[in-house]
Amino acid sequence: VYFKILDFLRIADLYSTTHRLLGKVIDDAISISYNCLDASTFILNTINESIYGITFFSATLYPIKYYMDLLTKGFGNFINLPSPFDPNNLKIIINKEISTKYNDRENSVDTIIEAIESLAQNEGNYIIFFPSYAYLKMVYEKLEQPNFECILQKNNMTEDEKDEIIEKFKTTTNTKFGFFVMGGVFSEGIDFIGDALSGVIIVGVGLPLVCDENNILKEYFEEKYPQKGFDYAYMYPGFTKVIQSVGRVIRDE
Repeated sequence: VYFKILDFLRIADLYSTTHRLLGKVIDDAISISYNCLDASTFILNTINESIYGITFFSATLYPIKYYMDLLTKGFGNFINLPSPFDPNNLKIIINKEISTKYNDRENSVDTIIEAIESLAQNEGNYIIFFPSYAYLKMVYEKLEQPNFECILQKNNMTEDEKDEIIEKFKTTTNTKFGFFVMGGVFSEGIDFIGDALSGVIIVGVGLPLVCDENNILKEYFEEKYPQKGFDYAYMYPGFTKVIQSVGRVIRDE
């Protein structure tokens, strides 16, 4: 307890107008947290005071203004490099008939399963990315005797369990479908190279959960960048999750 309080006080030293103190009562216990809404001043000061220079490099720095605002308060130059991959080799299919709005999710399950079964007719390894564990579970539990192997992401997985799942995708002897969550451990920073992954299905638009913390973030950005509050708090983070999920399908040049 002593060290937890000490950490809390150290973080409190950074508290500024870009932070909010959030208090909640959960099961008769009071929870207090510091929420950093905008770390750009801290990051920019670190760059200016501690290092000679820095390059931020990613395939998902889009839209560039959003990331420049959040990383360096808009300071610095940027370069956009062309992709080495032939865009003609990318096949994107959009099903506009499925509503993944929160209130429509239960009615969308059968149609999502149809899309999965249609894709399963092609041999290979696939991942279905859902916006939440609840939605994932809703679809998974309604699957009836699938003719493919199902690999399920669970909450609080150990490193060994994660490695075991990644290892399964290295074999292409039978068709496999991973049921994973957008923004989770399998949608960022992991490369399924070559035949390890044939394609992905993205369910929904990846918008963050509507909650007190994100609404506070929206209000903050709305004040800082008028008409952009929803974009900065919800739309751009959601868009990034989708792009990162799609980006797990890695080919060589």
